[in-house]
Amino acid sequence: MKSDKVRLKHILDAMEALMEYAAEGHDLFSRDRKTRLAMIHLVQMIGQAAGSLSPGLKGQAPEIPWREMGAMRNVLVHEYFAVDDELVWDVGSKDIPAIQGKIKTLWESLPDEEKDGRA
Repeated sequence: MKSDKVRLKHILDAMEALMEYAAEGHDLFSRDRKTRLAMIHLVQMIGQAAGSLSPGLKGQAPEIPWREMGAMRNVLVHEYFAVDDELVWDVGSKDIPAIQGKIKTLWESLPDEEKDGRA
């Protein structure tokens, strides 16, 4: 089972990639299906990892919208034909940058793990 620290790192990596796509601009997002699909997939990854974090860790940072992150993942996975592209754009270009620093601070506050297979 992956640790909270490993899952937070997955979230941070996916956020970084998502923001790289968003930095390319809304025009590219609007016209390039591959970019939209990549951003959707990254939001799904973030939501999956967030949903797998321990309740104790989530309680350490109640200002982070953990539940909403998981709910967004569920919508993208289960309601994929009804995905609102503009909502995905807003998540990638506005919501993620607003919480990335908080998640990084939380990740940095956790002790490093020994290399004993817990990751």
